[in-house]
Amino acid sequence: MKKNINVEITVISIVVVLAVALSLIISPEASLKAINGVFGFISTVFGTPLLWFSLACTVIGAYLAYTRYGKIRMGDEKPEFSLFSYVGMMICAGLASASVYFSFIEWIYFYTSPAQGIEPMSTLAAEFAPAYSFNYWGLLSWPPFVLAALPIAMSYYKRNNHGLRFSIVCEDLFDLKPQSVWGRIIDILFVITTLGGLSVTLGLGVPLISSIIAFIFGLTDGFVLQVCIVILIAVIFSLSSYVGIEKGMRRISDTNIYIAIIFVLFLFITGPTVFLMKYITNGLALAVHNYLPILFWTDPVNNGGFSEAWIIFYICFAVAYAPLMSLFITKISKGRTVKEMILSTVLGGSFGSILLFGINGGYGMYSQLNGKADIISVFKEGDAGKTVLTILTGLPVPLIISAIAVCVMLILILATSLDSASFSLAATATKNMGRNESPSPFLRLFWCIILALIPLGLMFAGAPLSAIQTVCLATATPFALVTIVFIWKSMKWFREEADKLSAPGILIQEEVIINETVIGGDRE
Repeated sequence: MKKNINVEITVISIVVVLAVALSLIISPEASLKAINGVFGFISTVFGTPLLWFSLACTVIGAYLAYTRYGKIRMGDEKPEFSLFSYVGMMICAGLASASVYFSFIEWIYFYTSPAQGIEPMSTLAAEFAPAYSFNYWGLLSWPPFVLAALPIAMSYYKRNNHGLRFSIVCEDLFDLKPQSVWGRIIDILFVITTLGGLSVTLGLGVPLISSIIAFIFGLTDGFVLQVCIVILIAVIFSLSSYVGIEKGMRRISDTNIYIAIIFVLFLFITGPTVFLMKYITNGLALAVHNYLPILFWTDPVNNGGFSEAWIIFYICFAVAYAPLMSLFITKISKGRTVKEMILSTVLGGSFGSILLFGINGGYGMYSQLNGKADIISVFKEGDAGKTVLTILTGLPVPLIISAIAVCVMLILILATSLDSASFSLAATATKNMGRNESPSPFLRLFWCIILALIPLGLMFAGAPLSAIQTVCLATATPFALVTIVFIWKSMKWFREEADKLSAPGILIQEEVIINETVIGGDRE
């Protein structure tokens, strides 16, 4: 089937990207100043409503999973991918390189500058550090992904709308004409929001990879090396997109999950095993017990900025990533029920986050507390790559081996992120796409190049973490409202499909599908 490119959406998106990227390159200081101004305004006006949005996503997701709506199946076929591959692709696409970056060093922020009036660098600060990470990368991050995906999946699989675009869902929900003005606005907002989310993961991941590669090969770390890394990632991504999600991305994500499991298990077994078990267990207990205090701590009296810098940022990061994740989750969820989609995304993603942050962060914390390395002093020098290498120095293997393992993991996870993002953007720019079709590999490669421009502009301008956070915050805020409206309006679809499940013929068909899934395994 010939792919029809939506020229209007593509051109407008390119103009926006080029305008932002060129402003960062031509006037970096003025651009960063403007970015900081946007951060202050949006975090002040929309910060607290975004906290309530996060809680709403978790509550609505639990409601849909554990009521009659959870039995609704996306399509009549059995699942395409095994549960391991299904969850693995979501973890690699959803966590992205930002998770690997923060898993090693995030505890430093919470240990040296804790929230809720806790004394810096105290025992309590050390014990609460993993609780914040587990919540930020767990229930705060994953529910918006699947909540944004559900209306798309219902439109794509149950209402047989051709094309994976938010505009199609919008037009169906509100009875608008095809190619309506509101539909085009939604698609353009989707593209801009996705660019904001990718700016975070590329803006953090590429400099870290660059620093580690410079150490491995004795090169000079800088912008030129970072551009070369982006090209390398694009090559890996191109090979993946050419062979398709079923073979390319699934194999990359599976390989990356295996590497990550081996790495964290090695760290767990050869490191302070007892400490890490206690660290994760205690941190998880504190995260569950203090879920609402952590989420809703806004510091209204002192206004220290912790909430804006971390809690609101992570919610915005999740919302900015939700558009691309929603289309990607929809594409790989054929044959899955609503309950499977929600639990696989939220619980699977949260479990992966807990292991990653608990073991990587716990090892760094242990090294600092027991005098193995002065990690905090190295971190204050402003080089995240050097900080990670300092943490890895304590492993019972040559530093270069552990550095290569982390570098490969980062490159593969970035390639997976670019693959899922470019798929979502190419699907949005494709007018008609059947259920068993995918966007053109060349169109996906084109969007991969476009995706890299803003992060490269930020790197060229020497943008600090706060500027990268602001790009995410500014682009994500409008899409939070879109997500809630879509879920609210699509409930009529859920009710219609749930009513159909009571028919005897449907119940028999569901039982056959479940038996085939259990007996038949994956569809290759």
